Amino acid sequence: MSHAPTQNVEAHGTRTADGWQVTFVRERTTNGTYDAALDESQQLYVTVAVWNGSADEANGQKSLSYRYLALDTETGELSSPESGSGPDSGSGSSSGGGDATGGSGGSGGGSGGLPSVFWDSLGTVVAVVVVSWLVAYRSLGGEGR
Repeated sequence: MSHAPTQNVEAHGTRTADGWQVTFVRERTTNGTYDAALDESQQLYVTVAVWNGSADEANGQKSLSYRYLALDTETGELSSPESGSGPDSGSGSSSGGGDATGGSGGSGGGSGGLPSVFWDSLGTVVAVVVVSWLVAYRSLGGEGR
């Protein structure tokens, strides 16, 4: 594996009482060959990849979430896909909460009874993880694998 010659991302990590809070910041438009394009006029769907060392995940192995959120690239707001505007994306799933598995069941709504502070925090984490994953994937030449 190799890395991109230039990685236009700033990262900051802070240890909190609940764990780690990590923030990645990057310009929306960059000139990097391997940078992901974040166009303000497009809707972006994001999900989370989580590294769990206690589950023997190592060397970039991660667990993926089957839930996703819609990122408004103009405002930076995250929402469940069914609450966003625009036509159906045709993904084949009409279940609530952005369940990409296509099955019935699950929480049925975006919140699943969890407090809004959880969803606000999750939204931030999702955006950070997806953008950093896209940058890392492109910088490692993941398109040709």
